[in-house]
Amino acid sequence: VFFANGGLNVKIKYSRPSMNGRKIFGYEVPYYKVWVTGADSATEFSINQPVYFYGQQLEKGKYSIFTIPRPDLWMLIINKQTGFRGNDYNPVNDIIHIPMKVDSLSDPVEKLTSSITAIDAGGLMTIERENTNATVIFK
Repeated sequence: VFFANGGLNVKIKYSRPSMNGRKIFGYEVPYYKVWVTGADSATEFSINQPVYFYGQQLEKGKYSIFTIPRPDLWMLIINKQTGFRGNDYNPVNDIIHIPMKVDSLSDPVEKLTSSITAIDAGGLMTIERENTNATVIFK
């Protein structure tokens, strides 16, 4: 995913696992546990300038993204370690934890989908899979 808004450039590099008839959240992806938010390798998140998530600043650079899915709220984790497999996650390298709003989708999303849409000088990051839509705003 590549996103540009004004001088801000954001890149998300991730794998897109499919449901293939499986129940995902609470089963394949357990609730309340760290998930690589993809399959196998950690999802990469790159920004060319600082952004703010609910007042928490993230400096320009390349990071890994993880989430902790819950039925009512997800936690987005920005981690400074990059280029590794998901099972090598180390919370010591976490920079910030950001709550994500969760909504139900009426139509299931077969493949994990991440996207960013423009909002003012920032964006709305969306992660969709199965019947779940998780979002967070950054500026």
